[in-house]
Amino acid sequence: MTSRAVMLGLLGVGLWCSSAYFVAYVIRQGVQTHSHMPYVVYGCLIAFLFVVNPLLGRVREGLRLRGGELAVIMALITIACAIPSSGLFRSFTAVLMMPHHYERVKPGWQENQLVAMAPRKMLARTGKNDEALTGYLQGLSQGGEHISLSDIPWYAWWETLAYWLPMVLALWIASIGLALLFHRQWVHHEQLPYPIATITNALLPVRGGRINPIFRNRLFLIGLSAIVFFSLNNFVAAQNPNWIPINYRFLLYPLIGVFPLEFLSASGLSDILNFNLFFVAIGIGYLLPSTVAFSLGIGPIAFGFVAGSIGLFFGFNIRSGGIHSPHNALICGIYLGILATLLFTGRHFYLLAIRRALFI
Repeated sequence: MTSRAVMLGLLGVGLWCSSAYFVAYVIRQGVQTHSHMPYVVYGCLIAFLFVVNPLLGRVREGLRLRGGELAVIMALITIACAIPSSGLFRSFTAVLMMPHHYERVKPGWQENQLVAMAPRKMLARTGKNDEALTGYLQGLSQGGEHISLSDIPWYAWWETLAYWLPMVLALWIASIGLALLFHRQWVHHEQLPYPIATITNALLPVRGGRINPIFRNRLFLIGLSAIVFFSLNNFVAAQNPNWIPINYRFLLYPLIGVFPLEFLSASGLSDILNFNLFFVAIGIGYLLPSTVAFSLGIGPIAFGFVAGSIGLFFGFNIRSGGIHSPHNALICGIYLGILATLLFTGRHFYLLAIRRALFI
């Protein structure tokens, strides 16, 4: 770890968080991070390793970033992916402000006084015809002009942010602590690899900061070129309505018509047969053992046929009932089974860690 790696990592965190809204809602390229695999970060890493780092080495060898430095930068930026995305601020401010709006427009909220039940600090401070609430819903800018930071009605936010942000920071620190606790059991005892770390390590420079041999692999370069071409084409299409985008969605409606309606409503195969092609999923599937990749691919389809058969022959839809559906109960059971397996496998290590935490 070097000082320039930390500084560049923090700079990358700032650029990532400040560009999230611009990328998603101005140039309409989708949310930068909407899953556990921040593929945009790795796209930037590949571009840096393929173009920028070799140029830095040509200017002066000492400017070329080493693998360890890039690992530190990637760790900081990857952690920061949760801040502007679904992990935090994509919904955080809405949760603090929207209850006031629902209280104005929904009779059920007014009748039950749901907002009054929450402590004052937990929600943004606003009144009945307050500028903060109206501005949040409709925006405060006029025409094409943007407002400045001083125009934001901070009086509605200071108190609740002072209440929530320390808790968010505490939960973040606790998550890092849990990661350190489980790391030894998973990596040294069970020898389980971290998928994201494995992918990163496969891209980072080798000794001396030289480019990784994977960037000289012909198959890798062909696949990378095709994905870059598709992405650039769709970027141009998003800005130019006369440009033809490349569609990654496959609509297999003729196959859907083969099955009875009762079968489709219970199976969910209408979603499976109309699917999007994700290059990231294909890449991760390539890195997985073939048995695991096959199970992940065939599992939803097999479950769909089982669920559809139950709906067709017995008239019982296991997907009905919303959050209380039998389908969700099965998913909950799967997670509980995985948790029980992890706890049983590492029971000796976890008990020892708890004893040491309690100074026993």
